[in-house]
Order: sequence, then structure tokens, then C-alpha cells
Amino acid sequence: MNYDFKIPLKVSLAEKDDLKELIYELRYNIYIEELGKKSQSIDHKRCWIKDDLDLKAELYALQDENNKLIGTVRINQIDRLDNPMEELYPLPIQNILNVIDASSITYVSRLMIRKDYRGGKAFSKLAFHAYQKAIEKNHEFSICNTRPGLVTLYEQLGYRRFCAGKEFPNIGFQIPMIMALKDYEHFHRIGSPLYRYKNRYKKIEHFKKIIIEQLCTCYPAINRLLNNEKEFWENAEDTLQKKENALFNGITKIESKSLLKFGTILECSAGEKIIKEEEEQNELFILLKGYAEVSKNKDGKRICLALINPGDVIGEMAFLTNKKRSADVISITNSEVLVLTENFLEKCMNTQSKLISIFLLNLSRQLAKKLADTNDLVLKLSARVNE
Repeated sequence: MNYDFKIPLKVSLAEKDDLKELIYELRYNIYIEELGKKSQSIDHKRCWIKDDLDLKAELYALQDENNKLIGTVRINQIDRLDNPMEELYPLPIQNILNVIDASSITYVSRLMIRKDYRGGKAFSKLAFHAYQKAIEKNHEFSICNTRPGLVTLYEQLGYRRFCAGKEFPNIGFQIPMIMALKDYEHFHRIGSPLYRYKNRYKKIEHFKKIIIEQLCTCYPAINRLLNNEKEFWENAEDTLQKKENALFNGITKIESKSLLKFGTILECSAGEKIIKEEEEQNELFILLKGYAEVSKNKDGKRICLALINPGDVIGEMAFLTNKKRSADVISITNSEVLVLTENFLEKCMNTQSKLISIFLLNLSRQLAKKLADTNDLVLKLSARVNE
């Protein structure tokens, strides 16, 4: 149950070691114990996660009225890093530093919130605090990276994609994003809550606005599912409602719209990895446009296992079972996918239990069919070997 709507929350700079250590422990609880991730910066003896960026960062703690730690965020000033390209790898920071001065950029990372406080105002509290601190220090741009299922959340604030997704060591596939902190025209256009600051701070200079537009030109920063629902359904209706797509059997178009309003639209370039084998993230993907392939790397050679067509579902095994990804999924054309997260499932269970029950039943049937097809293939191959 989420209590943070009733309890006042406060954000403070972690200056003392005891609070910093609580932050490292919270990271461990969320990242290792809850999500089952791996990291080179784990201290299992102390049950905490700490890395070199922490030594040069400001760590902020989100606490309730009893000073219980419920969330945290880390902020690094790029110009205080000795080697940004190396320390922030694989973020393509060089492309940004070619056009933006390092002293005007902040890097936001390690934003984590206890599970029972997610979905409320805790995220907004931390995000607004990070924004205000960056503005107070005369920073003009903020960069971050996030998992695909959270892209919409960051887009709603004002972040935009500026490059293809990257595979981060010990984290998996992430989406790098950037925000011009005073681009209030953009905030207004997308309905960002940061637009409220338009009269408090001077707006972005025109040439810097052009810089951010050029950096992000290949990645529209508005999620059509949230900001232009009519356009989204005009383009996606045939794909999502086609008869052979059993995922929405028994669910009307109106009901589908109600379910999918929690989703994220993610554009992928040809060659971009949508899912990485052995990854522990559990988003569900529906391919809307383009084509992708399921493949495995064996003895240095990539073997294609299946072709993904528009309307096909990707990643249902991990979504339903929390198992690791069994293969890579790579976009072989420019494509568009709809991303549904575990948070999507929880919201629907609370508000539309009947619809989500039908959705999950259809999803289970699709998974069972794929497993049956795989068994048939194994039997046929076995028969050939024994001939």
C-alpha cells in the first residue's frame, strides 16, 4: 500500500557519513535484493552499493516525517569529473561536450525509491529537488539514463532522447536522455510540471534551444500515447486490433485504450538492441512498426531464431515469470515498440482488474503456444538427427 500521499516528505543533502551509508544500503535493498541485479560496486559484507561517482557527487535523501529513508538521488557536476567520457561510459558524453560546455551540465543518477512509495509523489519530490538545485547552480542542461519502461515518466518532465539506447555494464539496456532546464516552451508543449517555474527563472537562450533541438532531432520528445492519443490510435489500431493478434481478444478498442494509456512508445534504430540475453528487466514489448529478430550469439556467430513482425509480443516470459531474458532481440529496421512495465500491471490490477485478467490470460495463451511450437521444433529436429 502506498502511504506517501498522507505523509509529508522532505529532501535533504546527505552531508554526514551515517546518512550516506543509509543511502548505500537502500540502493542495495532495491537493486540487489528486490531487482536481483549485479554490480561491480557491491559491498555484500556491508550490504551497500557505492561507486567512484559518489565521491564527487551530492547525494540527496528523501525521508518521511520520522526521518525514515524512502528514496535517494545522486547529482554530479560534469566539470568536476576528471574524465567524463570514461567515468560516464557508455553515455556518449563527447557528442554533448562538442556543443555544450561541461560547466553547464549536471548528471542525475541513482534515483531510487522504496517500492511501497512508488507511484505517488516521491518521484516528483526528488525530481523537482534535482531540478531546482541544478538551476540554483546555473546549470542549463541535465542528462540521465533510464530503463525503457520509464522513458515516458522522464519525457513528461522534459527529458528527451538524444541517441540510441546503450548497454550499460551491470545494468542492461538503458535510454540516455537530456533536458534543457529552462526550455519552458517545450515544457508547455508536453505538459511538463516544470512549466510552473517559467516565471521564476529566465528562459533558455535561443541558440541553446537550437542546440538541444539538433541533438534530439532523430527522437521526437512527445509520447503520442500520452500527448496525442488520437494520432497514436490512428497509426496503431490496425496492428493492435488485428484478428491474429490474440493479445486483445475479448477486449474492445475502448477498453484497449484504457489499458494502454500507461504504456511507453519507444522508437528504435536499425541495429538497436531492444532486449539483451540474460538481462533481468521484465518489460513487455509490442512491436508496432518495423521488424526485429530474436537471436543468440554462439561461438562468436549470431544465430537468428525468429523474426518479429508488427503486432507481435516480445518478452512475455520475463514479464510473467521474472526470469532472465533467454535471447537478444534486435531491431533490424527503424521500428517502434510499445513498452508495458510491471508498474503498468500493478496499476491495472488496482483499477481495471477484469480487463487485466483477460489481458494476462491472452498473454499466457500466447506464451503457451510459443512453448508448444518450440517443443514441436525440437521433436522434428530430434527426428531428423535419428534418421
